[in-house]
This record gives sequence, C-alpha cells and structure tokens, in this order.
Amino acid sequence: MGDLAGNVTLDTGNGESNSQTVAVQYRERFKKFSGKIYLPRFAVFNGVAGWRELKHTDIAGKINWLDADLKAFDSLVLTEAGKSQTFAVGLSDDVNEIVEVHAQKSEYYQAAAVDLLLIAKNIQDIVPNPWLAWELSKKAVDNLGKRYKQPLIAANIVFVIEELAKLLQAEENRLAEAVFRKMISDDMIRLFLAEGIGYCVPDKTFAKTGARRLTRGDGSQLERSLFEYVPQDGLNDLEIPVALYLDEHDKLLWWFRNLARREYSVRGWQRNAIYPDFVFAQTDPARVEDYEKVYVVETKGVHLKNEDTDYKQAIFRLCNELVQSDEVHIDEFAGQFSDKKPVFEVVFGDEWKRKLNGALS
Repeated sequence: MGDLAGNVTLDTGNGESNSQTVAVQYRERFKKFSGKIYLPRFAVFNGVAGWRELKHTDIAGKINWLDADLKAFDSLVLTEAGKSQTFAVGLSDDVNEIVEVHAQKSEYYQAAAVDLLLIAKNIQDIVPNPWLAWELSKKAVDNLGKRYKQPLIAANIVFVIEELAKLLQAEENRLAEAVFRKMISDDMIRLFLAEGIGYCVPDKTFAKTGARRLTRGDGSQLERSLFEYVPQDGLNDLEIPVALYLDEHDKLLWWFRNLARREYSVRGWQRNAIYPDFVFAQTDPARVEDYEKVYVVETKGVHLKNEDTDYKQAIFRLCNELVQSDEVHIDEFAGQFSDKKPVFEVVFGDEWKRKLNGALS
C-alpha cells in the first residue's frame, strides 16, 4: 500500500480514527469528478415540505389491505396431524401376543375455537394495523371454515399462520406496486437527479486495513477503478471477472463496486432497497477524459433467476423508461451533469459479457 501514501487516512466512518479501516480516495485522474457524479433516486411529494427521498412507509401506509386476495386459502389442505390418539389395551387371548387394543379414540390437542388474536399478532409485521390484521385473519379462517371444522383448523394453527404470512407478503408486493405506479402517474413520486435527493458518489470509500487488493489477471494494478484501492474480498466469484473485464475495457472511463447497505440504492415498492453491484461510466468520444453514460448494473448467478430478480428488473425497466422519456427531475446544481444519462441493467452469469459488450459498443 505504499503507493497510497498521502491519500490514505484512518477512519471508522463516524469521524473517529482507528487501525481497522482505511479511507480510500479517487484516483488522481478522476478527482476532478469529486462531488459531481450523481445517480437518480425516487422521491415523494411531502406537502408543504416539498420533495424528499422515498421511504417504504410512504408506500406501505397507502396499501388497502381489504383488497388483499385470500382466495388461495380455498385450496389450502389441512391434515389430521393435530389429533392425539387414546388407546384402551388389555391382555391378549392370543398366546403370541402380550396385549391387544380394545378401543381407540382420536381427539384434538387444540381447543375447538380458533385463536384469531394469535393469528393476527403473528402477521402484524406485515400488516401493522391490528384491526386489519384481525379482519384478514378472520377472513382466512372463514375461507378454511367452508371445508374444515374449527377443531381441525385450530389443530393446524401454526401451519395456517405460516401460509397466511406467505400469502400476505405476496399480496403486499402486489398492492404496493399498484400504489407506487399510481403515485408516479399522479406525480406524487418522481425520479430525481438532485442535490439532497439524488445520490452523489462520495469521494472516498472504506476498506479493512491490509485487505488484499484486486489486481488484473496478469498481476498488474487496476487502472480504471474510480477508487485507488479495490478489496478483493468484497467481490464474489461472478463479480471478480466482471470487475476485471470493466477495468480492461477501452471504452470505459471509470467503474466502482457499489457496497450494499452503505452506498447507492434505488427504492421501489418493496421493503428492501436495491443496491446494484457496479456503477461504471462510458467514455464520451467528444470530450477527452469525460463520460457520456453511467451504467448501474446488478449481477446475478443463473440460479438466482427468481421473484427477487424479477422485481429488480421491473424497477430498472421503470427507471430506464423515465430516463428515456426525460421524466427525470433535475435541480440547478445537478443540471450541469444532466447530459450524462443513467442506464439500469440486470445481467446474469451466462450473459454478462455479451450484455456489457453491447452496452459499451
């Protein structure tokens, strides 16, 4: 790390120095972009306070849970596993047997009535309003009651709670998407590239002291990473070849690995924000040492093509639609960088090189 002398400071991220982390700055050639790399985020209109960064509660608070579709409970199958067995036995007349069963009785461990309050309490992390949680619990149990008696439902209450929670989670995503898209249509949510709302890439990042740095395949140092030092342990088996490919591409100006929970994120209608894996800039043929487009990329293994990935693709498509239709709202400060259009992309392990080649062609 000798070549970082003069550019490394010890910092914990909260202003206090220690010996566990180092703050790593931009490469010298990219320092002119300090405070000037902006990425868009969704913002919500907050009445007289104006626009602010979107939070999940802005969407969740507008969900009408009475519109939740619980028809899936019409096909939920309960079992007799909740029954206890009682046997009456005695000495057997058969010389080959010691005892024999004279009588057998089955009864339920659980009480005859279903505890709706217990169900409601267990779904309140999804449906915060206790009255609505109780109403949904009653609706679900009523659906089951069309096919099963109360004692059997009560005996399966843990299973019922688990299945109801999964169903409501899916319904939350469906209803939240409808709220989100309507708020965009009503101009209550906008995609912003603005100081204080949009994300400004910081001029330093943090790494563990002594962490192994990523190098090119031939052992030479990186040249196009935005930051001077890229820890290898911050990259997985798919991200390492992507990072090396980006660093060696002659049509790319700079790139950086975006750190989850710490750096740039896009919040849509689901609870968790999306933290893309990479951000990189395509060179501008008309301007030396400047960039034309900024790519925001999420990498996924082929085995991770699932509902979470579908959601990320949907958010990225929406971002691209708004960018292409010039519906990104830009303030005076960020306006000087408005010609640098962001492009959002999800790439999979079996297609990343083809997609990135196409993007940088």
